[in-house]
Amino acid sequence: MPYVINQNRYSILDRTVETNGALAASNELNKGMITFSPLAKGQLTDRYLNGIPADSRIRTDGRFLHESDLPEAKVEKLRELNELAKKKAVSFPRSRCAGCSTRKALRPF
Repeated sequence: MPYVINQNRYSILDRTVETNGALAASNELNKGMITFSPLAKGQLTDRYLNGIPADSRIRTDGRFLHESDLPEAKVEKLRELNELAKKKAVSFPRSRCAGCSTRKALRPF
């Protein structure tokens, strides 16, 4: 079966595909890339801006997102991004997904 599309983690917090050759290869081969986790497991939403909710993945499932993934310095940067999105009159998640769609081969999924 021929290669048609690739799915990689990509967000403002994980831009590995920009440096590991995956994005360049997709562009060069005229293939698509679907972004996986464009909201960084919920970190790029307002979910964790004011603490870790009891019903969050961190508290209920811990396999993919951990409290150590959200140090206060990072949360403060996320708050700044959220405020920037508000000034642009868009939701925080929408602003982050829009960043993914500006790349030729990338499309949020």
